[in-house]
Amino acid sequence: MIAECVGLDIGQTAFKAVRFRRRLTGRESVEYFHQPIPYGRQEYTEPAHRTAMLRNFLWQHGLYSSGEIVTALPCQDVFVRTLSFPFRDASKLAQVVPFEMENLIPMPLEDVTVGSVLLPVRESREGTAHSKESDVLVTAAPKTKIAEHLQFMASADLNPSAITIDGMALFSVSQFLKEEGAQVPGDMAIIDVGASKTTLCLVHEGRPVL
Repeated sequence: MIAECVGLDIGQTAFKAVRFRRRLTGRESVEYFHQPIPYGRQEYTEPAHRTAMLRNFLWQHGLYSSGEIVTALPCQDVFVRTLSFPFRDASKLAQVVPFEMENLIPMPLEDVTVGSVLLPVRESREGTAHSKESDVLVTAAPKTKIAEHLQFMASADLNPSAITIDGMALFSVSQFLKEEGAQVPGDMAIIDVGASKTTLCLVHEGRPVL
């Protein structure tokens, strides 16, 4: 279990970060940081300028020394599919998921990086939590997109320990609130309205479906 980590959201109009800390007492704390970026000015879109602003943002809030770094790729840069299997063994799923994905994406398997998440049992079927069946959310990210992302991160002296997708980051918020004891509905839409795109995470029976 990671004791401390930082999630980064690098947008068109702002840099945002969230720092998560787990204390020895078991208490968890979350801190948020935000820095606006002037929108519509050409110099602020240049990679070198954005890198310099990102470095300054991270140093200003002491985020370089705050544990693991987690970032996200936009949904439009990855392929997302949900697959069903007649078993729940994690090691076996890890072996078969990439090959099942091969016929579902318009790219050779060697040109993508595949990740997967075992979805929780549907909330309406909690009585079958020990079912042998499983549903797995699978993502396939083109290696070129990952390389571009990592290159930008490296230019700001960052080496992410994990790269997720922005839609699943929205779903993670609902999971965190649920763990904190909040009443989170099983069916809902979580919407992030940004400057250049809108990201939607549709949750049905407690699981992300779109």
